Amino acid sequence: MGKSVEWLKTKVKSISLNEKIFQIFLGEDCYVIGALSQKDGATPNIFSLATIYDSIYDIHKKVEFSFYSACACDLSESLEDYRMFGPVQKNEKTAEYYIENMAFRVGTLWDLLAQLYNELWQIKTPINKLFCTEFFHNTSQGKRGRPAAKTIYAYLVEEDEVKEETESWKGNHTYAKEYRDQMTHRNAPSISSISPFNTAIRPPAVFSLKRITEDYLQVIAFITGAVTEISSYIVEHPPFGMQEIVWD
Repeated sequence: MGKSVEWLKTKVKSISLNEKIFQIFLGEDCYVIGALSQKDGATPNIFSLATIYDSIYDIHKKVEFSFYSACACDLSESLEDYRMFGPVQKNEKTAEYYIENMAFRVGTLWDLLAQLYNELWQIKTPINKLFCTEFFHNTSQGKRGRPAAKTIYAYLVEEDEVKEETESWKGNHTYAKEYRDQMTHRNAPSISSISPFNTAIRPPAVFSLKRITEDYLQVIAFITGAVTEISSYIVEHPPFGMQEIVWD
């Protein structure tokens, strides 16, 4: 195991998401799981936000599991065993499985971040027509552009820059997005190809692990910022006029 993987493990270990943060307790062991309303409100719906967050937390735990599973494959960072073509080492192949799993789930986290802000800011973009990059681009524009949207959009479109192995790289979101697109529309990133169908060289698993993990760390940081905004809103506008939010 090399320095970059150990550095990533330290970063992932530092993540702290509270599973129960939006639960509204009515007693010691009783809490509201939801409510339906027939009218379209002009304010954020706490239960919609809670549902989105529950999905975020669930996916976060699954990404975390895949990350540690990939780390357990003991990937070499010296690239001595890396092969552009031909058979791939068994541990590398296993790691690629977990990295691909991470890539798709991290992409979903970005969409859910947009859903959180769509509800909090009451943009009212239909759920099935909300696209992360487009959403944050649109909400960052003009004199009333939202600061959080500007910061998030700037990250989504930043140019590629590979730095030292124990530093955060730039362009990770674009890398992760292209990685997912290749899996969906062309050949798997774990397969090198020189053909009319696609020309691409298989990257070392440890390289993809670093880039996709860093994209995961960034979306979690933005989610944490959104949760802080939402929590402040709830304190000022408590549902039912009463609540108890659990904080760790």
